[in-house]
Amino acid sequence: MRKFFTRLFLAHFVLIVSFFAALGFIFNPAFRFPLSLVSVVVSFSLFLALLQSFLVTRSVFAPFEEMKKELDKLNESLTKKVRHLAREREEMLAVLTSMVEGVLVINPEEKVVLANAACSRMFGWKSGEWNNRPFWEIMRHRELLDLFKRALGQGVFEAAEISIFMPEEKIIHAQVSPVRTGGGNKPGLVCVLHDITHLKKLESIHTEFVANVSHELKTPLTSIKGFVETLLGGALENPETARHFLTIIDGHAARLERLISELLELARFDSGEVVRPFRPVDVNQLIQRSRQFFENEILEKTHQFDVQCPGALPPVAGDEEKLERALSNLIQNAVKFTPAGGKIAVTAREEKNEINIAVSDNGIGISEDHLPRIFERFYRADKARSRKEGGTGLGLSIVKHIAEAHGGRVSVESRPGKGSTFTLAIPKHASL
Repeated sequence: MRKFFTRLFLAHFVLIVSFFAALGFIFNPAFRFPLSLVSVVVSFSLFLALLQSFLVTRSVFAPFEEMKKELDKLNESLTKKVRHLAREREEMLAVLTSMVEGVLVINPEEKVVLANAACSRMFGWKSGEWNNRPFWEIMRHRELLDLFKRALGQGVFEAAEISIFMPEEKIIHAQVSPVRTGGGNKPGLVCVLHDITHLKKLESIHTEFVANVSHELKTPLTSIKGFVETLLGGALENPETARHFLTIIDGHAARLERLISELLELARFDSGEVVRPFRPVDVNQLIQRSRQFFENEILEKTHQFDVQCPGALPPVAGDEEKLERALSNLIQNAVKFTPAGGKIAVTAREEKNEINIAVSDNGIGISEDHLPRIFERFYRADKARSRKEGGTGLGLSIVKHIAEAHGGRVSVESRPGKGSTFTLAIPKHASL
């Protein structure tokens, strides 16, 4: 119907224009069709088209009804497209919000037009604080600002590792890409920020671990080699000297054996292949067995050793051998680092769904600076004393791994000169 009406209108328009043009030419060969007649011709053509349409369809509104249908279709199509675009925008915002990486978008006017939640957390921004503000106004990190300026000025991809100190110290890997939109000459920026603080810490721990292992292995091996060379050089001829040197070699060999054994145990913990199926473990018996390993040392140093464990205490769930190892390590440290005549106490108590076993002493204690790292591998608060006592620096790390493998934890409270309290928290058996 619309095509029919359009053809009628054009036919009448051409016919009327031709009529006026022919009429003007007859009376005046130099006649030019005046523009003032165009609106009259259009109106008259429209009137004739409507009249003829009415005569054919018996409805003067038929053309408009057809046009309404077309407009309705167009409106429906536009509505679908708008909804589709809105859905895509919501999906994009959902992705940006859930990303652990920070995403920052800067327009060619150097204003921040988008920053996801991760980015806001990195820089300590409140919701919407960044909106449409120049990036150099809301950032206080010179390295990052310089990176943005280079990318904007040169229009090339830039990447760098940057340390920021507000709101907290972090190491960030920033990737900045220039983006041109709307055909403009000046680019905007899209920046992706990766918080690599944890990875850098792991790298540092790994490097330190390798250095510590090398040192711990090299020290006794160097000593053993030196004494063997001395024995081969003639010391074997003196039985007393030879026996003394061999005793030292035996001590270093035992230390190497302990070190390698504990390294292998930690490696098994890392692979998740250590703990056997959990069974009920009697806490009182666990404490008594762990104490028996150090009866001689306790007597030699005349320590006062007390055990406080209620007889009706529920059993814990775990690998008995591993729990005994963890508790033995804590008791061994208390015996080693408490001066002769000191007090050591092992206390067990029930706390909601777990049993807390605390090993306390009045020994040398640990300074507050060392407490956050005391459970790291090879970390020693007093390196010289620890090596003198034959420690490997792995005992507390093993305790931590055993506790976590049982769904528990280990904690420490200590004051220099006052002593320390290490608490091993292990869940109760599930049947209780």
